[in-house]
Amino acid sequence: MSKLVFFLIFFIILAMAASLHFGLTLYNPSQVYQALFHYAGSNADSAIYDYRLPRMIIAPIVGASLAVAGVLVQALTRNPLASPGILGINTGAAVAVAVAMVLLGISSEFTIAAFSISGALIACLVVYVIGFAGTQGQMSSARIILVGFTFSALLYSFIELIMVIDEESVSIMLIWLSGSFVNKSLGLLWVALPPILVGMSIAFVIPRQLDVMVIDDDMAKSLGVPMKSIRISIFIAISVLSGGAVMLAGPVGFLGLIVPHIARFFVGTAHTVLLPIAALFGALFALIADIACRLLYYPTEIPVGILIAIIGVPFFIYLISRNPGRGKSDV
Repeated sequence: MSKLVFFLIFFIILAMAASLHFGLTLYNPSQVYQALFHYAGSNADSAIYDYRLPRMIIAPIVGASLAVAGVLVQALTRNPLASPGILGINTGAAVAVAVAMVLLGISSEFTIAAFSISGALIACLVVYVIGFAGTQGQMSSARIILVGFTFSALLYSFIELIMVIDEESVSIMLIWLSGSFVNKSLGLLWVALPPILVGMSIAFVIPRQLDVMVIDDDMAKSLGVPMKSIRISIFIAISVLSGGAVMLAGPVGFLGLIVPHIARFFVGTAHTVLLPIAALFGALFALIADIACRLLYYPTEIPVGILIAIIGVPFFIYLISRNPGRGKSDV
């Protein structure tokens, strides 16, 4: 465990350093040092300090947020195929941001953050209410996922409607919906960071309850786990983590599906260990994906959401083939 944490932190630091050096233009260490500690306003200084530094900081935060949200969703639904995107939470945040930016013309980062978090919370509330309606508090994994998937499709149709209403926004919305860390400001990060920290705090307070909850509702209740309050806490954590991530990078799908499985492969299913390891793997995964996006189709940069989807879809198919017809899993 300690060796794995050391190596993950080491590679995260290495990837963060690489993020400052690699891109459309390759900068040497002296140029990076100059830009960070002796900013003089040159083109190199501006590219490194104003553009690469924010994305170097934002990428691992988004990756860690979506990874932890993915662990929580899979624990909540007891299903390895679940993720914030599949439950419609990312799309709910995306719709809210699209309404704020395009229809209402809002440019305030604080207001956009509020819309993003609110959209994710509303999507979560809808999925929760419909998913548990008429079940006497007994959760059906398949029902929750079906409700989330259907609601996500409905919300995405609203995004398409917004683009039809305002054709000038199409190019901006398509880039944003692809998911990207490009041209993000640190000011946006400071607005998104508080709700993300709230979500992380909730997640790291309830790991032992998650261990019991993923087994069976009746067993969890017999051990004194307050299922209703824990589920509400999980929904809130997923909402603020996903909403903050969407606000920073757009709806980056599949990261919340892939990373929990990678972390689980190394440390098993105990959430006390799984959550922090997933956060570290998520941070590293997002950084590497961001760097790869700059280099794979050089000199054109690929949106990070597209690259992760290219990786995620085959991974999703693999999970389905490995668990045919299973509503429960070893999460």
